[in-house]
Amino acid sequence: MRLPIALMAAVLVLGGCDGKKPAQDPPPAPAGGGAGDPPAVPKPVDTGWKASLEGLTPPASPARGMIRGSAFAFESGTLEDGRLQLRQGKDFFADRELSIFLFLKNEGEVPAGRSWSIKSSKEYNQPHVHIASRQGDELPDTDMFMNEYSMLLTLGEFRDGTISGSIWICLPDEKKSWVAGAFTARVKGFIMGPDGPDRTQDSLKLLQWLAKEHVEKANPGQTVKQEESRDSMCGVSDDPKAELDGIVMVKFRIGSAAPAWNRFRFHRKGEWRVVGVLPPHQFPEAHPIQPHAPGSQEEAEGLAAAAVEAELAGAPVFGAMVQGQGRDTWCLVRVQYSTSEDSSGDASERRFLYRKNGAAWALDRELREGEEIDYRSGAIKPAK
Repeated sequence: MRLPIALMAAVLVLGGCDGKKPAQDPPPAPAGGGAGDPPAVPKPVDTGWKASLEGLTPPASPARGMIRGSAFAFESGTLEDGRLQLRQGKDFFADRELSIFLFLKNEGEVPAGRSWSIKSSKEYNQPHVHIASRQGDELPDTDMFMNEYSMLLTLGEFRDGTISGSIWICLPDEKKSWVAGAFTARVKGFIMGPDGPDRTQDSLKLLQWLAKEHVEKANPGQTVKQEESRDSMCGVSDDPKAELDGIVMVKFRIGSAAPAWNRFRFHRKGEWRVVGVLPPHQFPEAHPIQPHAPGSQEEAEGLAAAAVEAELAGAPVFGAMVQGQGRDTWCLVRVQYSTSEDSSGDASERRFLYRKNGAAWALDRELREGEEIDYRSGAIKPAK
């Protein structure tokens, strides 16, 4: 049988011309492999709970671990006002969650490019850590740690509203909870950048900052100090095109004058901005930015708020809430408020019944204590 020439040549080279072994074996390949060899695969990081993380590096794979004895696999993360949360689960309460309170020095700071390397000790001047887990629809069980844990945490670049990072943390609980790996977190809340705050964020702290900016512009050359803030509301939406409203009641001290309360009103259309300021005795419902639609529930609420405001004759109101409910032909409006700055002070509640007179609302009367409304007919039921 004749062999192909190429195969015969291979036999001669491998076996030698006389069938004996070559005089020398070929030299061994370099340790790193030849030029055409695939790159060496790095040895996987042996993650898990460690007594010490010294000399280790968090893995590049998505964060995973064990939290209170249950397996954890990272699904979503947020960084808001210095609190980093890594979550598994989509409900309001996560199935498993790791929260780290970083205690940033500067309000609104985004700690991009920062890292923490913490050795287990009894010191308290370090981030606080909370872990939580739940079973089914139960409320989560939570453990808190202020020390005696080990952690390697690195936060990367802040871009397009998110920040990337890596973590390896080992906690001192009985079940030896740990989390290690990479994550991406959405940055929320008040964000202060080199050119000022991010005015698109839905944050009460942003509204307070905008209120102070408004007062400073109206009082150039004078110091403005925020003393207190209360009765605040900020609309929230993940849709950047959504228009939202907000309100914050703030006490500012301007220069050497006595501190004074005012209500600041805000609107978000792309960015948040101040759209009005009310003195503390005025109800926002009685002073709409845009006129209420005739015959609307909002109009009835505004009428009731204006009636109470007139009776109080300039007294400041705190904890104000105005809420109407009813049908097309009638509306019952509850007005709750206090005239005391002390949040523990007694609150008042007034109830006003309005009925349609053509297309407009007309006051029937204020309900007395114990009286109720038949919600099917709108008739007043006497007190029992």
